[in-house]
Amino acid sequence: ELRLGVINALGLPERELDNVKFFTAIGTPLDYKMGVDAFLEYEDPQTGKTVRVTIDITLNEEKAAKQNSQADFVIGNLPAPESEDYMEKVGDISHEMAVKIQQELAQDDRKSA
Repeated sequence: ELRLGVINALGLPERELDNVKFFTAIGTPLDYKMGVDAFLEYEDPQTGKTVRVTIDITLNEEKAAKQNSQADFVIGNLPAPESEDYMEKVGDISHEMAVKIQQELAQDDRKSA
């Protein structure tokens, strides 16, 4: 749902859907050492640059409230999947991820100019 939300937030055409990939890192060194449970990648078809957004998923309210995670996004308790609030929250997170991706791409454009 996050992947689809990012695709929608970026406004990608159908031919670019495969440019957004979602990976789990649970049980890997990325999880144990960096606290990253998943990550999403977007490959810009124009530049070939890949932007990665890291995610830490936790039920620990205290950890979710802190902003000192090594992951780009910490996702805490979500509403029940069958609720309207759930899709709204996923949409909000997806939008924030898309903004981060766009900022990373824009930052690289400024560096290369």
